[in-house]
Amino acid sequence: MANHMYQQPAMLFHLVGYALEYLVFMQLNRFVIEGQPSPEQLHLISDSIMDVENKWATDWPKMLDFEKLFAKNGICSLNYEVNTQNKIRLSRGQLALTIEQFQPKKIPPTYCRRKLAKTGSIFSWFFWPPSPEKISEMFDTAYEKLYEMAKPDFDWDKVPDETQTSRKANYRALIEMLTSLTGPAYRPIHERYVRNLALHRGTRLLVAIKQYHIEHGTWPDSLDAIKSNVPAEALIDPATGKDFEYENHDQRFSLFAESVNIWPK
Repeated sequence: MANHMYQQPAMLFHLVGYALEYLVFMQLNRFVIEGQPSPEQLHLISDSIMDVENKWATDWPKMLDFEKLFAKNGICSLNYEVNTQNKIRLSRGQLALTIEQFQPKKIPPTYCRRKLAKTGSIFSWFFWPPSPEKISEMFDTAYEKLYEMAKPDFDWDKVPDETQTSRKANYRALIEMLTSLTGPAYRPIHERYVRNLALHRGTRLLVAIKQYHIEHGTWPDSLDAIKSNVPAEALIDPATGKDFEYENHDQRFSLFAESVNIWPK
């Protein structure tokens, strides 16, 4: 189900996928360690967890492409229209009529209301550019700093710039304001992405640890004992770039990372 969500372009679907994965993996981990899985079941679980690589650099731009296009379409559909000659022009009152649709008591627009809406749209002609292409360019420029989040050297610990955007009454200032509001809201998405990636890797480690326990009757002294049975990246905490922490407590063990607690300390 989560993989199906990840095939959708909107971030909302990805967030639902993260939540589904987290719930399932936590229960799966409990089954692996506390249940009585057979070697065949452990092998099946291990094979089903194929994605242990950090693909944020490619996943994030794809999600952002959709969000940017959605924002462009939302703004332009309210402020532009196609006339009878099939040419794009500034809207003649479409924004006002659209807002009226959300009023509790819907009243079909009369002739006078339609004329009044068109009169109000005259003010927007002094605000918006004559064609949506300029709006698209502005969104492309404003979103450039959000694409920076996909770079491997992006500093997630750095406090976001609180520089005030322009307060001028023009479309450029509006687009910059909208982008500045969405930027901080996107950062937690990366935190959830990293948490789930760590959970993927941790579950692969738990399967290998359980397989070791079945073969030797004891928990491994360290992860060195099972490192040859897992992908190299599965040993790395994606939040810090350091190895997962493992502690053998004789009759039990703990496996954890900065971003997620795989098995309780």
